[in-house]
Amino acid sequence: MTSLLVRDNGTDIGSRTAINFIDGGGITWTITDDAGNGEVEITAAVTFPTTTVRAPVPLNSANLTGLQNTTYYFGGIPSFVPQTAITRVQIPIPVTGTITEVHLRATWGNTPSGNDHLLYVRLNNTTDTLFATTPISTAASVPLQINATGLSIAVTTTDTIAIKWITPATWTTPATNLFWNGFVVIEY
Repeated sequence: MTSLLVRDNGTDIGSRTAINFIDGGGITWTITDDAGNGEVEITAAVTFPTTTVRAPVPLNSANLTGLQNTTYYFGGIPSFVPQTAITRVQIPIPVTGTITEVHLRATWGNTPSGNDHLLYVRLNNTTDTLFATTPISTAASVPLQINATGLSIAVTTTDTIAIKWITPATWTTPATNLFWNGFVVIEY
């Protein structure tokens, strides 16, 4: 045998010394004519797709009427109000990877004044990464939605995180009955 006959739905389309095709499962099959000995060799190579896994880590805080010019921390315990000390609200990181996104929603019970608040991911109570500078200034019927993407914060399973929230130096009318909820996305 010197070549393989190639057909497409029963129609001859030519002959080849080798044919490659890929099935839907990521396997490349190669059929080769062994020229002089009349044998046909069939080999396969598997290519596994590389997939990034995205792990959401929940963030929550309970009801709080915040104070101006104050640093608060909150994390994954829904029953805790934001704390002025980070100790009780740090979240252990479940996988080694990279924090790439933070999605937060805030709701409140009044119409607060509109000065900027700073929001950070705090890693191991040492390193802050700013992900939002935003006012909390709309009526209670309009929640604040923050979708911070494009972050690159390396984390391991020995790390902890919390959200660090700094209220404005002048917050004439603070938000009352303020709740935070959302999640951090870790890609690995």
